[in-house]
Amino acid sequence: MDDKTTEIYNTIFGNSIIFLKRGINEIVTSNETLTREQSLVSCLFIQMSLELGIKAFLIKESGIKTILKDKYQNRTINNIFESFENNTLQTKRYEDLKNYIKENQLTWFGDTHFEHLTQFQLFRNKLVHLNLNLQSADLYDLKYESIYAIVHLIVPLLSELSFEFKTPSEFYAEHLNDNQYKQLINFPHYVEEMEKIAKEFTGYAYECPECLKHTYSPENGICYCCNLNFKEGAEFINCKICDAKKAVIFDPLNIQLNDNMINGLCLNCGDKPNIFKCPDCESKRTFYGQNELKDTCFDGCKNI
Repeated sequence: MDDKTTEIYNTIFGNSIIFLKRGINEIVTSNETLTREQSLVSCLFIQMSLELGIKAFLIKESGIKTILKDKYQNRTINNIFESFENNTLQTKRYEDLKNYIKENQLTWFGDTHFEHLTQFQLFRNKLVHLNLNLQSADLYDLKYESIYAIVHLIVPLLSELSFEFKTPSEFYAEHLNDNQYKQLINFPHYVEEMEKIAKEFTGYAYECPECLKHTYSPENGICYCCNLNFKEGAEFINCKICDAKKAVIFDPLNIQLNDNMINGLCLNCGDKPNIFKCPDCESKRTFYGQNELKDTCFDGCKNI
């Protein structure tokens, strides 16, 4: 991007973050159902963050003119920037921008993501234009819808995180203050979504040794809630007690200093077996008594 486009992008991105932070503040103030006032305010803030997030995403992916009305298509970036500075720059409708992303397959969003983009817009329109009288169940649904937008829509639009290797919480740790971040990662609906993401993108969601949420994956060594990262400092083995795959965590750095044995912990059932790692063939196994150490290693290992 040229300097002027970059300045427009940074302004839109920054404003999206501002509205996002305000929306999160409204949502995490209570674990109970939102009041009508909280619903109205949080919905407006998050929808504004979404709209700006889509514009920022499209500028980065397809250029500034993608988000602008037709009359700007033949103008230079200098003319466009002048309109931006004068607060007269006009952009396309939310619906048009959303459809452009979908038709051109610019994200990995599936039908469910676009359904939520539409649903959240409908919530916003009803709250603003019809003064809708929401029942308790509607307020609960709106709170869930807000968390879905925060986790599944805004992060992919404003960041380049791949959920197979990084977590939405990394994004929020960077852009929220400590108190906001702590409130968010302890908010039950957010934790539920992090557990779903961990399972969806890695296949696992075990209890994290740090935050004790069921959002830790041995596949990439990270917790999707608190961002604990054991990628380099831990190894995993299947649990004999609960049959969970890659559930028993142990320290591979110190096991050689302890006669190739060390205590482990199952992040699924809480069992604490001993771990033996063969120094020759590097096979790993759990054991509960010295007799079990007689189990054989792989064919060809001199310890057989």
